[in-house]
Amino acid sequence: MKGNEAKLEGEVGYAFNVGQGWDIKPYVAAGVAHSNGTIEIAGEPDRVRGTTLSTAAGVRLTTPIGIYVDGRVQKNQLSKQQKRESRFTDSSQAAVSVGFKF
Repeated sequence: MKGNEAKLEGEVGYAFNVGQGWDIKPYVAAGVAHSNGTIEIAGEPDRVRGTTLSTAAGVRLTTPIGIYVDGRVQKNQLSKQQKRESRFTDSSQAAVSVGFKF
């Protein structure tokens, strides 16, 4: 995909201490996402644009030194008009990220 996506979301979850500074936090998140760009499938471009409701669920593992690994599945809820304008009927993805909590 060539383009951009901006998201604003909040999450709800609880961090369970599993020993000696290690935490595991299951969570759910919701927000809004704005996408604008094109994606190419089988050599044919398709335009992706608009604002959607974004939902996600994931698990974050935080180490005693603040490094974390976050795995999540997320979905952008496309409107009926966005579904009509695109060959896509769904916008879902899985992601793994690594970061530092300070």
